[in-house]
Amino acid sequence: MCPRCNNAAVVSAKSRVWFELFFVPLIPMPSSHVWLCTICQWEVPHQQGYEPALPGPGFHPGQPPQLQPPQPVYGYGVGQK
Repeated sequence: MCPRCNNAAVVSAKSRVWFELFFVPLIPMPSSHVWLCTICQWEVPHQQGYEPALPGPGFHPGQPPQLQPPQPVYGYGVGQK
């Protein structure tokens, strides 16, 4: 699960930085392995003992989340004329 957008779209990827001259990539620099969210582009390098959280037991990919009914709102200006 992505800690930024809470979607189950985090994958392991390989990231590479290039040396550029006038916006033209010329020389590849060393690559690194990262965790990447394919929705919000959150990225963090692989660290010893760290893995993104797995989706909970109620998660079903491709289905909308089960939403709770709206709760009444109490406060200033609500229900007053």
